Amino acid sequence: MRTQDITIRLAVPDDAEALLNIYRYYVEKTVVTFECTVPSVEEFRERITRILRRHPYLVADTECGIVGYAYASDFKDKDAYVWAAETTIYIDKDWLGCGVGTVLYSALEQWLTAQNIIMLYACITFPNPRSIQFHKTFRYRETAKFRKCAYKKKRWLSIIWMQKEIGRRRRKPDPPLSMNELKTLMQGWNPSTSKPIPYTVGYMPDVFEDDTKEAEIHSPEADAPETPSAGSEARETGPTPAEI
Repeated sequence: MRTQDITIRLAVPDDAEALLNIYRYYVEKTVVTFECTVPSVEEFRERITRILRRHPYLVADTECGIVGYAYASDFKDKDAYVWAAETTIYIDKDWLGCGVGTVLYSALEQWLTAQNIIMLYACITFPNPRSIQFHKTFRYRETAKFRKCAYKKKRWLSIIWMQKEIGRRRRKPDPPLSMNELKTLMQGWNPSTSKPIPYTVGYMPDVFEDDTKEAEIHSPEADAPETPSAGSEARETGPTPAEI
């Protein structure tokens, strides 16, 4: 099948069963997600609904049905993180290597750029050279590694975080659009005909504009006594799968 025969659209809660059928393989047969038990259709439907309240959740539809999905979710739930999002993608195992992932991720970045999201993060089981290379193609770069932090299928597993900037970090960034505002803005959007959005291929300078002046506006000595240490937070979803 040609990639132009793939329709990218927003997910709806009634897609839950089809999406869960894709996800089931990764839960039961792989370690690319750290979820060990397949969720129910009802739980998966609630996840779709919850994510769609704040971020785009896209599916790849074909004449054969849904063959993949990708979405963004909160990187963290505190207000200062609203310009950051974690990306997740899963492709039907029978469609791996057919270009579905490239179409989905390209579309997701267009939606997130339009939403005024600036930073994207992907969490990937390590080693996973296929997924890592896929993200490098999209101009993600590795920023962190956590060794042997999870146990599944009788193995201790590591993860890496990869990061990409799709917008400029400004002193007064535009607030992210709500999903209602975003859907209105993207009405009539077609991934095959829409013009590329700036930085979709990856805007990642060696030195960010504000970093050179960080010492002037934020003194570690000034606020160290008042700043609590960040605590670990439970994650709902696991690493991004091998692709794609």
